[in-house]
Amino acid sequence: MTLDNVTVNDAVAGVVDCLIGSMAPGDVDTTTCLGMYALTQADIDAGVVFNQAFVTGDDPNADPVGDDDRNAEDVPQVPGIEIAKDPDTQTVTLGTDAQFTITVTNTGNVTLTNVTVSDPNAATCDADLGTMSPGDAKQRLCAVTVTDDLVNVATATGTPPAGEPVDDEDDAAVNAIPQISTAKSAVGSIDEPGGVVLFTVTISNDSGASDPVTLISIVDDVYGDLTSPANPAISNSTCALVTIQPRGFYTCTFEGEFIGNAGELEKDTVRAEGVDDEQTPTSDEDDHTIALNDVPSSVEVTKTANPTSVPETGGNVTFTVTIKNTSVADVVMIDTVVDDLYGDVSAGCDKPLPTSLSIGETLTCRFTELVSGAAASDHRNVATAKGTDDDGQQVEGSDGAVVDLTPVIDLELNVVSQPTLGDVGQQATYTIILTNQGPSGATGVVVTNTLPPGVTYLSDTSGGAFDPATGLWTVGNLPAGSTVQFSIVVVLTTEGLHVDTAEVTAANEQDRDSVPADGSGDDWDRDTIQAVLVLPVTLPETLPVTGGPHTDRLVLTGLVLVLLGGALVLAARSSYPALAAGGGAGSWGRAPAARRQRSDRGEHEGN
Repeated sequence: MTLDNVTVNDAVAGVVDCLIGSMAPGDVDTTTCLGMYALTQADIDAGVVFNQAFVTGDDPNADPVGDDDRNAEDVPQVPGIEIAKDPDTQTVTLGTDAQFTITVTNTGNVTLTNVTVSDPNAATCDADLGTMSPGDAKQRLCAVTVTDDLVNVATATGTPPAGEPVDDEDDAAVNAIPQISTAKSAVGSIDEPGGVVLFTVTISNDSGASDPVTLISIVDDVYGDLTSPANPAISNSTCALVTIQPRGFYTCTFEGEFIGNAGELEKDTVRAEGVDDEQTPTSDEDDHTIALNDVPSSVEVTKTANPTSVPETGGNVTFTVTIKNTSVADVVMIDTVVDDLYGDVSAGCDKPLPTSLSIGETLTCRFTELVSGAAASDHRNVATAKGTDDDGQQVEGSDGAVVDLTPVIDLELNVVSQPTLGDVGQQATYTIILTNQGPSGATGVVVTNTLPPGVTYLSDTSGGAFDPATGLWTVGNLPAGSTVQFSIVVVLTTEGLHVDTAEVTAANEQDRDSVPADGSGDDWDRDTIQAVLVLPVTLPETLPVTGGPHTDRLVLTGLVLVLLGGALVLAARSSYPALAAGGGAGSWGRAPAARRQRSDRGEHEGN
């Protein structure tokens, strides 16, 4: 069956009503029907294009007949992405931001999805760019705070419709300018007129962790090069050109002189310079200000007394007042020197007032006064010097002196012997009498009594205050006007003169007219007992009585030879009533003894 009006249509290819004509059974037609089709992005993204051709014809009965055919055509896919990070290199100050422009481009022929940018060193550069068609380009501005030298790498990644994700990366270098900080310190002020000041300089490397800094100069605008040993403006400098490691610091000191007047200021600045390991320079400076303080003028007054103690009964004391100008910078004019007890004492000054004193110069004034008062008290007086400095400011200084008033005693000692003449073997007594005539009570009084050879101690009446082994009589306290005494009982063991000596050997107070233990004065005395030896002799019973016509006869029954002062004296035992008076017949008589007489204090006749 022959078909008529055979026509080909392909909507995708754009073939419309391509007429072939009639075709007999078994005919094959190779007519070419041309059509054009523009690929869409969706086709590329899909990677294939499908098209379907339809052929129709009429059979002899004019009924339509037809057929179709479907074809799949692969479309090449070439995914691609590119990232650019600008600028490639930049230098910024440490601690500031490095700015970047990031551009991402879809350089392929397919649409990319999930396009992202990541930058490990700059979080603000991270981005999600979404979907990008072929040829699309997107830019992003971002920054990073620079803490060190760094190489910043950004990566762009995209997902094509098919296959593995595509990516690209680009880097940018950041050079951080090295940074140092300088600090200068010293005292804030010194007193006029000034002097040497110790300065401290500290330089810190505040650069990043990879940037050591080498110092190339340390210079002060007042004192010059601090690292030069030949710099005459400084002394004892420890400053040197060293390398400071990252985050490290360097400290040095130097001394400089600041001289001026009160109120003046010195502001000086130290500047440190250095380079990092890329020879990038860095510097910093710091200043410090020192003020000169106004120091008030002053005088120093020193008052002394000579002697520093006198008896309570009074004594002359010389007071010395020394006035010294201790000001830092001013001359002082002294106008008056006045004592609070004795008034104006300027007559005793070594310069007439008013007088000027240069710095460190002194003025000396002396005056003598009688000082007396109650015992155990003290005498106080204060001297004051007044004047003005060369700025017209008042200056004044005072000082006092103390004179101690010591108690005064007057100890008088007497030794009394009883009897003054005695027999060997007889007991005798030495009585020691001590009186304090005042005016103050005595304390710590000790009397030393020395018993003579030829006597033997028996007892005493001191109640234990006397030590016979040492001869010390511990009196202790003796009020003014009081008298104390005790007696020592001895045995006369040998003939002759037995002199007992006693003396005050200790007292806490000063005695008015004697010195303890010096062997003289009214606190020393001695007294004597004369011991005799009685010898029996035989004489005739009857002797004539001479001297006149008496009928009575003297009958001697014995006689005694007595040594008196180197002479033998005869004593007779008699039955004659007149010679035996008081003794009765057969008693011993004794020659009368001469009484002791004092020719001087402590000196006795026969000694």
